[in-house]
Amino acid sequence: MGVTAAIASVAAAGATVYSASKQASAAKKAQNQAKQAAAQAKEEAAAAQAQAQREFEQAQAAQAQQKAYYDEQLTLQQNAIALQRQQAEAAQSALEQQAKQYQEQKTELERRAKEEADKLEAERRDMAEREMSRIKARRRSGKRALLSEARLNPELGVDGSQPAGTLGTFPGMN
Repeated sequence: MGVTAAIASVAAAGATVYSASKQASAAKKAQNQAKQAAAQAKEEAAAAQAQAQREFEQAQAAQAQQKAYYDEQLTLQQNAIALQRQQAEAAQSALEQQAKQYQEQKTELERRAKEEADKLEAERRDMAEREMSRIKARRRSGKRALLSEARLNPELGVDGSQPAGTLGTFPGMN
């Protein structure tokens, strides 16, 4: 039994060597798979890092665009405010100028109205003085005023060559 036992021990040893070889090849295979998995994980990590870097750069670019947009909006708003201020100042100066013109026109109209009132008052006073002088003349002059109004030519008086042409004479009184 020695040979069979030797064969059996060689077979067992061969089986052990085969099994060890299988285990070694399985270990190598597992090691290769682990290396491949590590390389794939490393590649995936690098890809993820590159993707994160791209996303970060995109976020920075978007943020820069947004900042530029807001800066532009701020500039536009400041320009609009400055324009509104200029318009308000122009409107204020126009209003002040119109108020000044209105005041000048009002003063001129008041002056004209005063002149007109003074002129009317002077005319009324002159008319009143003339009327008073007429009334006074009528009271003091009596019949002479009536005769002077009856003459044909009050400045020249009564013509002596034609006594019949005057009032108060009769044709046979000479």
